[in-house]
Amino acid sequence: MKNLRNPLLCLTLALALLLAACGSSPASPPAPVHADLSALYEQLCALPDSGETQLVSEKRLRNFYGIDPDTCPQVILAQSSDTLRADEIWLIEAGSEAQAEELYALAQSRIEQLGREMKDYLPEQYAVVQKAVLVRSVCYVGLFISPASETMAEQFQQALAG
Repeated sequence: MKNLRNPLLCLTLALALLLAACGSSPASPPAPVHADLSALYEQLCALPDSGETQLVSEKRLRNFYGIDPDTCPQVILAQSSDTLRADEIWLIEAGSEAQAEELYALAQSRIEQLGREMKDYLPEQYAVVQKAVLVRSVCYVGLFISPASETMAEQFQQALAG
């Protein structure tokens, strides 16, 4: 009892209680985003300006694109059904942020490659390639080469936003 009468001790105790009451608990990390890329692909294919595309086989993913689908939770890569069109859609959920960065670089290389192929051969398709949109968000990568590329990229970002 004698110690509680000491004004300095009472003040220190009151300050400690006040600081404890004002403290906040640490913020919980945001819930991980999980977008259904198959459903998104169906939405993108339904857009008015999107060309008809077909999914790329696992063998082609590995051998032509250099993508190992076994290391990615979700991979959808589609090319135009018409070989004279440059249209491509990449919707990939990488296994890690580092892998997403590698896939992003791979997609940039793909845009450059298609540009070189189309520049003199199909100038109107070269213009489509020049308007390609490439998006990366944490572990997701989206590449959109289409007359509807901007709309596709917007829908991709909306799907990732939840």
